[in-house]
Amino acid sequence: MIAWLNLALLIGALVLTLFFYALSVRPVALSQKRGNGAYRLCTHCRLASVVFMIILAMACVIYRIHPLPIPLPDTLPVPYAATLALALLLGLPAFYLIIRGIRDAGRETLAPCEDQKLFGGIYTSIRHPQSMGSLLMWFAFSFVLNSPFLLLLSFIHVPAWLILCRVEEQDLVARHGKAYSDYKERTGLIVPRKET
Repeated sequence: MIAWLNLALLIGALVLTLFFYALSVRPVALSQKRGNGAYRLCTHCRLASVVFMIILAMACVIYRIHPLPIPLPDTLPVPYAATLALALLLGLPAFYLIIRGIRDAGRETLAPCEDQKLFGGIYTSIRHPQSMGSLLMWFAFSFVLNSPFLLLLSFIHVPAWLILCRVEEQDLVARHGKAYSDYKERTGLIVPRKET
């Protein structure tokens, strides 16, 4: 029973994380409907997304303790030392991308700002370092928890976050115009590309 309740929590938290994040990256579009309060609403949505992401991570840990009774192995079919090595191999760059992205984006990480200029630092080679870091972190997390089910769930994150990156970019083009369009031509979406 706990396993099925936790699955509902896990799916609900994933859907709400993506839903609130999708709202949070559209301040220009929301401004047309809500006026001046749109940026504040986006900040609240971003914070809600973070809360549901934490709940999602907790549900993943609970899943490891109470897996579903489905025909899927409880653990990955390799020695646990190998899964930890993979977690480290993915987790270190993930952590770096997230921390650097937060540092270089500043307050825009949690609070979209109307007057925000294009970012420097890591953003000169990759447009969405925090999203790439998050994707890698979910894979690393599934390896730490040694769960085939959570590893499969990590693959669901990939198209979802790529769609969210594209949604965010539509709003960034509306906010920054040609400057952002030119920036897109010079940089990678989630894989770094050096400006030429």
